[in-house]
Amino acid sequence: MALVLHYFDGWGRAERTRWLLMSYNIDYTEKLYEWEEWLKLRSSIEFGQLPALEIDGHLIIQSIAIDKYIARKIGIVPTDTYQEYLIESLLLYFDDLFREYANFLIYASDLQGFIKYYNEELKDCLKWVENRIEANGNNGFVVGNSRTLADFVVAEFIIDIFLSGPRKGTLSPLIEAGNPKLVEFSRNFLASNISVATRVQTRADKDY
Repeated sequence: MALVLHYFDGWGRAERTRWLLMSYNIDYTEKLYEWEEWLKLRSSIEFGQLPALEIDGHLIIQSIAIDKYIARKIGIVPTDTYQEYLIESLLLYFDDLFREYANFLIYASDLQGFIKYYNEELKDCLKWVENRIEANGNNGFVVGNSRTLADFVVAEFIIDIFLSGPRKGTLSPLIEAGNPKLVEFSRNFLASNISVATRVQTRADKDY
């Protein structure tokens, strides 16, 4: 059964899944919904949520669960329990941060409010992530000595929220000054991942 990713015509919570699939040359197609179309079909998908992924004869939902499923399929989940914890905690941490971002710039259009939130809170929140990268030896990976889901979690958040899209002219200088280690990590991630870099360079410029 071919993989089919169901989502809206945007980056959002499906973008990290796309990056995972294309990074490991996994063929998939997308079914993109307009909002009115989705409302008619919503009751047919478990929990009434997107993204959803058709894989292995199942329709699986919840972006974190989807990405963990893919990570296990492609073999980038560490066997070490502590390293697995480090990845899991980052997944949940960035999910919390994404919700804060969404409150400012998806459910509202409060760019100045988001900038204030970054300067007063988010910048320090992201320094904890910089500390983890440094504790891992600044070896190009967030956890361990090879690519894991944690690398996708960090890079996708930084690139899609700060370094891409219609607000990058305002937000890129902000994070370059406040969290330069995360910017360097994310740009190095792109430099080492041609398929994702190509998508970032050629995809339509969305408001996330």
